[in-house]
Amino acid sequence: MINCIRCNKELTLKNWRPRDIKKHNRVCRDCYKKEDEQKRRKIGILPRKRKLICRICKIKLGDDNWWESNQKNWNNICIECHKKEISDYQRTQSGKNNHLKACRKYNKTLNGKISISKQNKKTSSKRRKLGSCFLNNPFNCSEGHHIDFENIIHIPKEWNHIIPHNVYTGYNMEIVNTYAYFFLMMQNIGELDNMFNINKVI
Repeated sequence: MINCIRCNKELTLKNWRPRDIKKHNRVCRDCYKKEDEQKRRKIGILPRKRKLICRICKIKLGDDNWWESNQKNWNNICIECHKKEISDYQRTQSGKNNHLKACRKYNKTLNGKISISKQNKKTSSKRRKLGSCFLNNPFNCSEGHHIDFENIIHIPKEWNHIIPHNVYTGYNMEIVNTYAYFFLMMQNIGELDNMFNINKVI
């Protein structure tokens, strides 16, 4: 059993360097790193510990106002100053070009394609500003037809899909509305109860 001279740990192939094995230097890797850092700091090769202060606004940096990516790269900038620099850089032409390149790379990935599909659904979807004031009750195989932006009449699906129409543009609305008013009038009289089973309310 061979132990380290400094910390008295067992020396194995994991914590004992091959150089030290050849020279029979009984020092583990952790102790060697500590000694090496102390020597280099005395000579002045290694820099001393930096002060955690923002280089622009000179505020103390912590976990609240300092991003992890900047901590790893030792970029002493707080979050607010970093955002200002990014906004100033994105206004330039080189910043815009780099932003477009990054967006194109991201759109080719799986997460990018999913986000694009969600955006397309939002842009292509209609923002319906239609009311829900029902003039009659629904029944089997019925569908609501908007006479205008608020009032709805329940008519059979076949009647609603015979003629293409659009409430927003008014395309063929007069023809379909005549069918709807006729159906509502006959329903109030009671002649269409047996044909469409109107008494069986959903």
